[in-house]
Amino acid sequence: MRIGDLCAKDEHLKIYDPSKQELIKECDTYVDAELFTGIPNKILRNAARYKTRRFSPFLDKEIAIRIGLKKK
Repeated sequence: MRIGDLCAKDEHLKIYDPSKQELIKECDTYVDAELFTGIPNKILRNAARYKTRRFSPFLDKEIAIRIGLKKK
């Protein structure tokens, strides 16, 4: 695993369904999100950074990826 595949220590990824405005899953690393969505790691990072939507072939729907803070 490369260093870019990890989120910061206090961050995680949130995967949303924008049509229903609900949280689908929370992932600790980009690799976990990649395995869940079927979207390559680099594309997930850009989508999270620029707050854009992407189509997930595994979920067969459009998703939004956001970076969130872990609750303590």
